Amino acid sequence: GRKQAVADICGWTVSHWLTPYTFHIERFGGLYLEVTGEPLPGNERALVACNHRTWMDSVIMFCLARRSGRDGDLKFLAKRSLLLFPVYGLGAYFTQTCVFIKRTSMKAKKKFEKVFSQLHDPKVERPFWIVSYFEGTRLTKKKLAESQGFAKKRDLPVLNNVLLPRTKGFQMIMNGLGDHVTAIYDITIGYEDDE
Repeated sequence: GRKQAVADICGWTVSHWLTPYTFHIERFGGLYLEVTGEPLPGNERALVACNHRTWMDSVIMFCLARRSGRDGDLKFLAKRSLLLFPVYGLGAYFTQTCVFIKRTSMKAKKKFEKVFSQLHDPKVERPFWIVSYFEGTRLTKKKLAESQGFAKKRDLPVLNNVLLPRTKGFQMIMNGLGDHVTAIYDITIGYEDDE
C-alpha cells in the first residue's frame, strides 16, 4: 500500500544518498573502522544503544549499517535544533531518518508515539535500526565533569569515558515499540586518539 511505498522510497533515497558518501569516506577519506563482537544480522527491528563522542558517530553508524545492508533503515532520535543543519536537517526530515524532538516538550511524547506507530505498522514490512545516544548529548570535558558530579551526589557509578545514560528516551522507546523490537545492539564507539 501507500505506507509501504513511502517507507520504501524513503529507505531507497537515504541508501542512495548516503551509501556513496560513506563508501568514499571509508575508502578515500581515511576512516578506518575496526569492528569487534558479533556480526550484526541486519534484518532485525533493532534498538541501537550507542555512546556519543563526536559528530562523526552518526557517520560511523551509517557505515556500520551499510556493511549490514541497512543503510536505508536507520532512524535517529535527534535534537530539534539539528533540523536547521544545512542539507542534512531537511534531508533527514523528509526521508524520515530523524525523529526531531525537544527534550522537555510534551509534544516529544506525541511525536514518539506517531513515529513508533509508523515503525510497527503492520502495513509496512521493513526492518529498522533506531539509534539512540542515551547520553543525550556529545561528550565534552565540561559535560563529563557535570555527569560525574551528578553521579557522586546520587551515589551512582562515576564513569570516565561516557556520560551517565538518560533513561527517559529508553523508556519511551520500549513503551512505544515493546515487542516490535526484536534485538538491542550495544555499540560503543572509540577513536584512536581517545585516552
